[in-house]
Amino acid sequence: MATENQRLAATHGVLRQELAGAQHELQMLHAHVGSLKAEREQQMRAVVDKIAKMEAELKAAEPLKMELQQARGEAQNLV
Repeated sequence: MATENQRLAATHGVLRQELAGAQHELQMLHAHVGSLKAEREQQMRAVVDKIAKMEAELKAAEPLKMELQQARGEAQNLV
C-alpha cells in the first residue's frame, strides 16, 4: 500500500509539472496571438490611411484634370 501511495504521489507530481508547463505554454501562445493581432491591426490602419490619402489626392487632382482638358481644347483651337 505504501508503495502504491508513493507511485501515485510521484505520478501526481509529474502531472502537476506537466500541467504547469502546459499552462505556461498557453500563456505564451496567448501573448503571441495578441501581438500578432496588434500588428495586423496596425498594418490595416496603415493601409486604410494610405487609401484615404490616395482618394484625397485623386479628388484634389480632379480640378487639375479638368483644367488640363480645357487647356488642351484651347490649344487645339489655336492650331
